[in-house]
Amino acid sequence: MEIERHRSVSETSASGHSLSLTDNVTPLFVETFLIDEDGILTYSKGFDLACFGFKPGPSSGLSVFDLFQEDVALLETIKRALTGEAITTEATVDGITYATSFSPVLDCNGKVKNIIGVSCDITESKRAAEIIQKSEFRLRTLFNSAHDAIFILNNGRFIDCNEATLRIFGCTREQIIGQSLARFSPLRQPDGNLSEETILKNIGEVLNGKARFFEWCHLRYNGTPFDAEVSLNRIDLDNEMQIQAIVRDVSERKSVEDSNRQLAAVSNATTNIVLLANHEGRIQWVNPAFTRSTGYTLEEVIGKKPGSFLQGPKTDKHTADFIREKFRAGLGFKDVEIINYTKEGKPYWVSIEVQPIHDTSGKLVQFVAIESDITERKATQQALMDRNEDLIKINTELDRFVY
Repeated sequence: MEIERHRSVSETSASGHSLSLTDNVTPLFVETFLIDEDGILTYSKGFDLACFGFKPGPSSGLSVFDLFQEDVALLETIKRALTGEAITTEATVDGITYATSFSPVLDCNGKVKNIIGVSCDITESKRAAEIIQKSEFRLRTLFNSAHDAIFILNNGRFIDCNEATLRIFGCTREQIIGQSLARFSPLRQPDGNLSEETILKNIGEVLNGKARFFEWCHLRYNGTPFDAEVSLNRIDLDNEMQIQAIVRDVSERKSVEDSNRQLAAVSNATTNIVLLANHEGRIQWVNPAFTRSTGYTLEEVIGKKPGSFLQGPKTDKHTADFIREKFRAGLGFKDVEIINYTKEGKPYWVSIEVQPIHDTSGKLVQFVAIESDITERKATQQALMDRNEDLIKINTELDRFVY
């Protein structure tokens, strides 16, 4: 018999006669066949050899040992079925995947009398399973690669979590799975409310379908507190309501915000001009003293470089070039005196100190500039210089007169 082969086969043992690969899936077609104890195909219904990777054709009356003499693995499967073992195999032929079940039929003495075979096209179910598997892999990858802590709660206890949860809470999976949410919270929150009572209240609202987002003080496994933003949502899995929690550690941000508030309070109270600029030297923030001295509001100057609107006819070009070069190089400077102009065009003297700000990696992120209005001091200096010149002239005239 001419045989054409182009298939890959996988095999699994089964305790029953059902095909686990086709559970809950309707195959495209089902073919049944019967093999007697001698390995002869005695019955088939719509069955041919295509599902085994052979050239299609009639099959009844043929010996499987002749048909599959070159397929050792398949013959071994049939031999095992003839000994009473239920087995399922898979074969992919020309892009179509077949699942074939071999189920032995025993006589009253427990001897195999026949093998009932069922073969179905499970291509679509395999593809669907692969899509689901890929989707689950992507979701699991996103779950574990997220920077925020993501965990699942059931009855207020951790039942699953991602890697970020272990990092943020400073524990292992064994130390957090099965623990209550209250274990990782202080007795009371900063507002004075009991943590456990607030947790139960939030869980009740979420289970009733109301998503919650709030700030919370958590505890790491070693008892160290940290500030967090928490998002709670209800998810329904296997007919059971559970809660998905996303926790973002914002302790560093809160610390920076507190520092910024303190800096802003000082900056707003000082009579000196204070401004923040980005790494390019463009204004991001100015204090009230800037507006009082220059007449410009933050809305008018944000995103601009100070020299583009503050310098004027009497501004020393060399000093202005020096300041620009320092900004380009990301360097600070201090005690640089220059003439600036107000919004109305009035000149005034300032002494400028600029310092660069770097992040934890050393990257330049901002400049902070502090300017002191020294117009009166410069006027006094100029008056003293003028008076000194007058005195020199008077002394010269006296010397000449005496001579």
